[in-house]
Amino acid sequence: MDLRLVSKGAPYWSRPDLGMDAGDVRVAGRTMSVTVHSLGAVAVPPSKVVLRDGAGREVASASVPALEAPIDLRPRTATVVMKLPAGPRGWRQRQHRAARGVRRLPS
Repeated sequence: MDLRLVSKGAPYWSRPDLGMDAGDVRVAGRTMSVTVHSLGAVAVPPSKVVLRDGAGREVASASVPALEAPIDLRPRTATVVMKLPAGPRGWRQRQHRAARGVRRLPS
C-alpha cells in the first residue's frame, strides 16, 4: 500500500464534529427521536440525520439545526424526531452534513 497526501485539508481542530450514540436514539411506536451533539471546536452547520433500510434506501430524515461549538464545555445538542414507516425493520443510522465542504461521515 502506497499512501501520499493529495491535497492538504483543514486541520482537525478547525472542523465541525457531530456525534450521536446508541443511547441517543429512542424509538416509541413509529416515532424515532435522535439527540445530536456538537463535539468540536467550531460551530456545526445545519445538517441532516438519515434513517436507511437494509438496502441503503432513505426511509426517514430530519433536519438538524446549526449548533454552536461547546467551547465553554457545556453540551450543545439538538433532538430531532422522525416518523418511521410501517413494515419490517432493519435500519441503520448515518449522519450527513449538508454544508458545503463538509464530507459525509462514515457509518
